[in-house]
Amino acid sequence: MAGIEQLSDDSRGVLQPRLGARHFDLRRYPPGPDVDRFVRHYWAVAWEQGGAGPFSQAVLPHPAVNVVFTPAYANVYGLERGVNVQTLEGRGWALGVLFRPAGFTPFWTGPIGELTGRVVPLSAVFREAGEAAWEEIVSAPDGAARAAVADRLFRCRAPASAPRTELARDLAEEIAGDPALHRVDQVAARHGISLRALQRLFREQVGAAPKWTIRRYRLLEAAERAGKGDEVSWADLALALGYADQAHLIREFTGMVGFTPGEYARACREGRPLPR
Repeated sequence: MAGIEQLSDDSRGVLQPRLGARHFDLRRYPPGPDVDRFVRHYWAVAWEQGGAGPFSQAVLPHPAVNVVFTPAYANVYGLERGVNVQTLEGRGWALGVLFRPAGFTPFWTGPIGELTGRVVPLSAVFREAGEAAWEEIVSAPDGAARAAVADRLFRCRAPASAPRTELARDLAEEIAGDPALHRVDQVAARHGISLRALQRLFREQVGAAPKWTIRRYRLLEAAERAGKGDEVSWADLALALGYADQAHLIREFTGMVGFTPGEYARACREGRPLPR
């Protein structure tokens, strides 16, 4: 039976998660020691559509890099600013690596902003080791075994110390976990960092401005709450997430997801797909 096995009950980023669970099996695995400084989790997806036809799954990406392995390729996906839609057909699987904010920066040889919106082969970053890991993952029997192979690849190449990466990661994850942080100047003041230094740190390590990072995490939270199928007070949620008013939240959500929060929530409750 399809379903979502997670490290928590958080389906953040997967749009219409209950509908998706009818079409694919998603399991998430934690990274091992040392790798967890950089990787948030591994996600393994398997599907068998049979005669049901293709299914389109929309994802609102986290402000981070993903690495994806399939039987056909192994690629690095830079930070994505828009909604990503994947079409699942026939039978297949994929293993993904969701890095923490700034987590891929120590593995990349140039400014991490160069990756934004781009897809590059894993072998361009990890050379023969990346190719060998992909071949081993393709031969592995299941998602857990595939995740273990990927974990070894990144553990062998994890730097002993990456202080600026870890500072940017910690600040971004603090933003993610504290909805009271509505503005960039709040983050800077809390940590005694100048606005200019904070903006430079995020550009260098995350590949996105801190203001954009705050907005993305707030949209992820709004979509997560709406996606559970419960009734939501959009006025209260807008206030909790730091929007000027309900209309501001609705405009931003609609501009990113393509539907108003109310339309999205109703579709999630009713279990029906939104047109893409």
